[in-house]
Amino acid sequence: MAHDINFNTVTQKHSIFVTKIPAWHGLGQIMANNLRGEEALIAAGLNYNVEKQPIFYGNDPAHRQQVPDNFAVVRTDTGEALGVVGHDYKCVQNSTMFELMDLLLEADNGAHYETAGALGRGQRVWALAKIGGDIDVLGLGDKHLSYLLYSKGHIGNQANLLKIVKTRVVCANTLAVATGEGGAEWRIKHTISADARLEMARKVISNIMVTSKSLETKLNTLARKMMTKEAVGVSLDKLLPASSK
Repeated sequence: MAHDINFNTVTQKHSIFVTKIPAWHGLGQIMANNLRGEEALIAAGLNYNVEKQPIFYGNDPAHRQQVPDNFAVVRTDTGEALGVVGHDYKCVQNSTMFELMDLLLEADNGAHYETAGALGRGQRVWALAKIGGDIDVLGLGDKHLSYLLYSKGHIGNQANLLKIVKTRVVCANTLAVATGEGGAEWRIKHTISADARLEMARKVISNIMVTSKSLETKLNTLARKMMTKEAVGVSLDKLLPASSK
């Protein structure tokens, strides 16, 4: 699969930014790691809005009719249609994604935006922040990095997704890997109010942070526990029981 990074026909730039370490495809703005949400929004080329517009049919402009209960989600900067949605669909702007991320990152002094971008014509966007909570078993320096991913779509069938991931998202492939990881996540429908989204997101991220710290404690406990020969034998017997034949 290609990177599928959006090329903005207005700015003539690819819609992505990364901090310090370039992406494998070499695209996008390379920025410092101290950006706030509004700066990250602009650096990634996501400072565009979307709106619902009615859909019409008919060859005669004077007698066109509107398709009932169906609307096109349209980018206001390029005029491109991103998808078709129903009457109840609520457009969530890209700026809202970064406003929410800013509020969540305030609780972590070491957190910073790592990457952000748009795929396709801008149908799907993401923001990725490096957060604390790296798991370093026994303090040996082999760290498992943690990121907070916010991914959302403008095509009607993709909910807002908040998730703690280990993958650094820089393209369609890495976004697919990150969203496919196991672990806690929260999906927020477009029909839920902004205040409800924020309150739910805060609760979920708080729980995820606690879970991450608990996992590190458990892994350190296991790493310090010495296995006897008898205990290894018992474990192997459970994993690979002897055949009854």
